[in-house]
Amino acid sequence: MNNIIKFKSKSDNLVDFLEDVIEKVKENNIDNIAIAMRTRKNPDSYVFTGYFGLNLCEKQELLSHMQLDIINEMVQINFFEEE
Repeated sequence: MNNIIKFKSKSDNLVDFLEDVIEKVKENNIDNIAIAMRTRKNPDSYVFTGYFGLNLCEKQELLSHMQLDIINEMVQINFFEEE
């Protein structure tokens, strides 16, 4: 069974966030990752994607979990937060 745990960094700083990710990887013996990053300082903004330890089906599975997490957040904001 796949359980989703929403990862929250202790900081709003990107480097600190990545250090928190490394800490979670070590604590939980994680052996795979999917990432996406966008440049913003360049007018020709680029998106970087990266994967480690995932086959094609596992990449799709993680993408689906991320999409569900985003949809859940949208539902929470639009239907459950007080105005």
